[in-house]
Amino acid sequence: MRLRDRIRGRPLRREPVKIPEWSEEGERFYVRMLSGEERYALEEWMSTARGPDKKINFLMLMCKLVSLSLVDEQGARCFDDEDVDWLKEQGGCTLIEVFNKAAKLNRMHKDDQEDLVNELRNRHPLPSGSVSPAT
Repeated sequence: MRLRDRIRGRPLRREPVKIPEWSEEGERFYVRMLSGEERYALEEWMSTARGPDKKINFLMLMCKLVSLSLVDEQGARCFDDEDVDWLKEQGGCTLIEVFNKAAKLNRMHKDDQEDLVNELRNRHPLPSGSVSPAT
């Protein structure tokens, strides 16, 4: 069997993610790998969304990746592109947890991750004595 025949129609890889703040009993969510088209569009947005200081709006990136990668048990996206703006109002810890899992699964470039983590830390420094979140 040819490679194209083996992979055509195969679902994108996904991993379970626990989101107690958003889940009803028994409900399961997953983060999935972005399609090539979605990944390109996200990276294109990242390259054009940088401000004059060359920094990306981390909150918008976080919400965009969450909206693109979070799916239900059937593989349907949980959020539409239009949901990105109101996702910003959701719990920060929840968004960061889902974002981190999605970024890892989607193998976001280490340099991009470091830039984003540093930007997040600069904008929202942890109180003295706090434990730094895993990156």
